[in-house]
Amino acid sequence: MGRKQTLAALKTLEEIFAHTPAADLPAAITKKFTLCQARNSAGGPEILVTGYYQPLLRGSLHRHPPYLYPVYGPPPDLVAARRYHPGRPPERVFGRLRQGRLVPYRSRAEIESRGLPRTPPLVYLADPVDAFFLHVQGSGVVQLAEGGFLLLRYAADNGRPYRSIGRLLADEGKIPLAEVSLDAIRHYLDEHLDERARILQYNERYIFFRATPAAAPAPPAGSLGVPLVAGRSVALDSACFPEGAPLLLAGDLPAAEGSPAGPRLVFHHDSGAAIKGSGRLDLYTGSGPRAEEIAGRLKAPARLYVLIPKEAAP
Repeated sequence: MGRKQTLAALKTLEEIFAHTPAADLPAAITKKFTLCQARNSAGGPEILVTGYYQPLLRGSLHRHPPYLYPVYGPPPDLVAARRYHPGRPPERVFGRLRQGRLVPYRSRAEIESRGLPRTPPLVYLADPVDAFFLHVQGSGVVQLAEGGFLLLRYAADNGRPYRSIGRLLADEGKIPLAEVSLDAIRHYLDEHLDERARILQYNERYIFFRATPAAAPAPPAGSLGVPLVAGRSVALDSACFPEGAPLLLAGDLPAAEGSPAGPRLVFHHDSGAAIKGSGRLDLYTGSGPRAEEIAGRLKAPARLYVLIPKEAAP
């Protein structure tokens, strides 16, 4: 489905919701759309749904206890480029130049041990685990000790691949794979401080942010620049699914801010380093502790259908 079909699908949905009673919505949608089911990488009908959220953190613009863990903007020697793949959208990549070649930027371990002397921190946080999960989520809101808020949004990364510390802990026999969750990871790290740095630095990927002062928290924007909607915005692989497209997500899914439990219409508003292939979907669950709780335990099979206007279907 191309950009023109995606816009047509959104326009059709807008008209349906403007003129159709709630009880008649399912029939109206199936009348106007063909539901094209996504398949996972093995050709099966189910995809894996996980969750992500916007952290609400406490921090300071100045380094003093307990605010000791820096959050950085892009360093001056970070270089952005585009990588092209046949049949796929161009990929934005980051690194540094070495002898005329783009190579990955410093790893998480290198940055955390040496700092970035030429890059003043945007803010300091009180907990290195909070800082780590801010990187994983890609955005956050910091309530400042000085007053007000700082909105942190993804700006760039160090060009290194994402590696799951949950998978590491499962592979090492520290947490059973079926029990890996955000709470379980936090609990293990709190109980094993001597292992914390090694585990966190296993994920070499490091995120650089842009910061905007604000009087109050605000929802993050996804990779399309569209503000994310809890329970409705999803991250998908743009090489497999049209950006901005409406989809039907069917499965035993938890409620989130503004959306009921169970099947729901969702929209491809975002992407993520760990969300690759046709069998993965990340559901945005909102901001704050409740959203973190939902996202931290969400790992469920579901079925995903792309909504294609019937007049645009082949």
